[in-house]
Amino acid sequence: MTLPSTTALSSGWSMGFTAENGKSLAIQVNGTSGGHLLYPNSGASVTALTLAGNNYEFIELQYDGSGNFRVEQATPATAAQLGMAGIGGISRWSFPSASAYSAGLADNGNAISSYNSPLGFLTVTLPSTTAISAGWTIAIANDNGKLAAIQVNPTNGGKILYPGSGPSITSLALAAGNYEAAVLQFDGSNFRLAQVTPASAQTLALPGSAGATTRWSFPSVNTYTATAADGGNALSSFNAPGAGLAVTLPAIGTLSPGWTIGIATDNSKTASAAVNGGAGEKILVPGTLGAKTSLALSTNTSGYELVILQFDGSNFRVIYATPLTANANGMAMLIGTPASSSAACQTGALQFESNYLYACTAPNTWKRSAWSSF
Repeated sequence: MTLPSTTALSSGWSMGFTAENGKSLAIQVNGTSGGHLLYPNSGASVTALTLAGNNYEFIELQYDGSGNFRVEQATPATAAQLGMAGIGGISRWSFPSASAYSAGLADNGNAISSYNSPLGFLTVTLPSTTAISAGWTIAIANDNGKLAAIQVNPTNGGKILYPGSGPSITSLALAAGNYEAAVLQFDGSNFRLAQVTPASAQTLALPGSAGATTRWSFPSVNTYTATAADGGNALSSFNAPGAGLAVTLPAIGTLSPGWTIGIATDNSKTASAAVNGGAGEKILVPGTLGAKTSLALSTNTSGYELVILQFDGSNFRVIYATPLTANANGMAMLIGTPASSSAACQTGALQFESNYLYACTAPNTWKRSAWSSF
């Protein structure tokens, strides 16, 4: 499917697309005045997308009036394939040229973008709860490298409610990054967070948002200092100009429990993580190493090693490591006996039992060495 030229459209034009009858469906912008497709984690240059390969997958696009099409709704598998969360319940986009915006009854269904803010951020103030009815809905979105936040009205403002929020939250800010978004809906007394993109869910420490990475990043540096906004990121060494990527974890005072990051080797380059150390925090490594200030991934020459770290409120815990990285850091050595010298294995894997130490010296090739007393 090719979208219309943006010169033929008005703001709010929308269209849905469905994959059906076992046939795939792809969407691309028009080659002339076509604009781009915008959704969380897309970047600003995406011109085509494909729905997930299931029957009845669905996506809805809306023209925002500024030359681009925004993903407004998507079924879960398609949303996962695109690395984003569907943004539901909105019908039009607004780009106020201000750093502070007071929403009103007429903003029901609006998505308020920070794109035109003259400063580096936009703060949206919600209406008084006496001025709106249950079901009133609004969204905020980061755009153009500018952040967005939302707060209740100081008079009859109610609270902002979401899992883990407690009953007293009056404001929230999106995670750094273009196209982050949150949808809030008035329940008659308070504003409930109806939808939020993954990195912002991590920032808010929503239950269920921790423990996984949701997007990949390929910094073109040898040293990278992570921040709270990297929650959910998997950082790859692919573009490191030197031998590898060294990641320094954020100061723990900037993080909430559940903040998670992945670090990966790629392109035959090394990768490592180290704590900031300002509060004496450590990386807690299961097995023989214990509490450490740094951790290096395996130097497996084929690459694609991965470790995932999660902040527990005081320290960073290893919640996942690929086998060779686990072995290299004393986390794992299986107790057992390979079925044969040609049993399936990955180079570097180890096993042991009471008589022999077994090592996988090449794919599907085991060698063993007998134990001896000393």
